[in-house]
Amino acid sequence: MIERVEVWLSLALLAVPALFAGLVIAQRVPARARALTIAGASVTAVLAGASLAVVLVANQMHLLHRTGDGELFALDGENVVGVCLLALVSLGGAVGGARASFDRVGGAAFLATEGALLGLVTASHVGVFVALWVLSLAPFEWAIARVADADERAREARAWRLLLVGSSASLVTAVVLYAGVSGTHSLAITDALRHPVARRWQDVIFVLLALSAMVRMGAFPLHGWVPVLLARGPIGLLVALGNIQAGVHLLTRVAMPAMPDAVGEMAPFFAAVGLLGSLAGSTLAVVQNDLRRAVGMVMVSQTGMVLQGLAMRNAQGVAGALFEAAAMGLSATGLTLIIGAVESRAGTTDVTKLGGVAQRAPRMAGLFVAFAYATVGFPGSPTFVGEDLLLHGIIEHHPVVASVMLVATVLNGVALFRLIGRGFLGPDPDRARSPRVAEDLLPREFVAVVAIFALTLGGGLLPGPLLALRHSAVDAITLAHR
Repeated sequence: MIERVEVWLSLALLAVPALFAGLVIAQRVPARARALTIAGASVTAVLAGASLAVVLVANQMHLLHRTGDGELFALDGENVVGVCLLALVSLGGAVGGARASFDRVGGAAFLATEGALLGLVTASHVGVFVALWVLSLAPFEWAIARVADADERAREARAWRLLLVGSSASLVTAVVLYAGVSGTHSLAITDALRHPVARRWQDVIFVLLALSAMVRMGAFPLHGWVPVLLARGPIGLLVALGNIQAGVHLLTRVAMPAMPDAVGEMAPFFAAVGLLGSLAGSTLAVVQNDLRRAVGMVMVSQTGMVLQGLAMRNAQGVAGALFEAAAMGLSATGLTLIIGAVESRAGTTDVTKLGGVAQRAPRMAGLFVAFAYATVGFPGSPTFVGEDLLLHGIIEHHPVVASVMLVATVLNGVALFRLIGRGFLGPDPDRARSPRVAEDLLPREFVAVVAIFALTLGGGLLPGPLLALRHSAVDAITLAHR
């Protein structure tokens, strides 16, 4: 009975946002389109909460299955974390995002993207997974088409299509190759895990899957699309965070458990890429003057840390990587919503043109500082828990790598607090010409950002339930490599 409820909930998580997207696109009144977008995100968040409750009950009754044999969609302890994170990010973006982002086209694209990402995370069939992998990227084309400047639109379209074509082509090639050499006629994810391909094919298929995941995660040096998406308002935030979660999901759900021999050989390479990415992202963040680009580079740095943890293939490293990915989603959401509020008032996110924001908008500045602390791993934040697990997973075998990771974390902190000093504190750079943030966070913006910070704080102070939910995912990777 519980398994059937899980299946129906996973189907509803895909169908409800799609239904509301259809209702939004049919609206002609902007206020109604925005209200329907918020309603769709709210109903989906309720469904995500119900999914978490069902999975917890099933887990206590020892009825939890991993992917749902014979079903196209299913819920379990691993993917329900991604479901809740995506639903909360969507609701926060819909409530706290700029009104101009949620007309009929923007609202429909937002909800369609949310539904496709939720379906992707809960898919238990490889064919459905691939289809939703591509579909979850398509709605952002609408957002790019609305950019007024032709040069900017062309630049964003190039970066976006690199992601769309690159990650999708690599994934499709890997799936077709797997279907041809695996000897099984089933494309259920459970069968892929039970019947790994022959050793001689594992390297090729794993490299294709890992390349697809890294492009979608925005791992260095394939990170060019990350600041592009973050610059596009709430839908860009949702797509950016959804892409990172989708890439992690592909690695931990399929690629690493199904091809342990290939992972063993490739692990040093991915650890090196992750190390370089964490350091390069943090270094690039330090020299940024644009708030959105700086947050994007910090995300690139943290994505590198996630790759390092997965490459260690031990319990602490993998658990830390999964926790870090979830923590990054919450802190990046809070920072990006506040940056959007700054931009809507000042018309810029360039800190050289801002200054004195804290004097006129103290709640905005205070919450930005709070999320900056959470992002760099201040005690009590989920990033602190994730990075602590990562360090313990890395330092035993690679103390030098752990040291470099600490340097990257320090640089991320320097980057964010440099922006705080220049953009939020101190006097205006030029009072006569400086764009002014004359209004603090609106009630709806304040509620959305505070709610996300409360979740961030809760995840940092009580990490046990989240770690327990993903215990099966950690076991699937670590046991496969013993």
